Amino acid sequence: MVSIPFLRRWLHTEKEGLDYFTCASVYDSSEAQRTLQASGIICPDFRHVIQTMIRYYRNHKDNVAKQIPIQ
Repeated sequence: MVSIPFLRRWLHTEKEGLDYFTCASVYDSSEAQRTLQASGIICPDFRHVIQTMIRYYRNHKDNVAKQIPIQ
């Protein structure tokens, strides 16, 4: 169904992107945290940044300059 161009444009996604929503993944940031430790950079917990991400999306969701054209 998402091979229909109209649906892809309406959903704002390419069909290949949908696979990421069905893939059960667990990510480990321990190596990144260990590498960054000496610099004082700390990876924030997702719970602490999600509201900022949502706010950014809502503020820019209609800005075509920030979107990838769906064919």
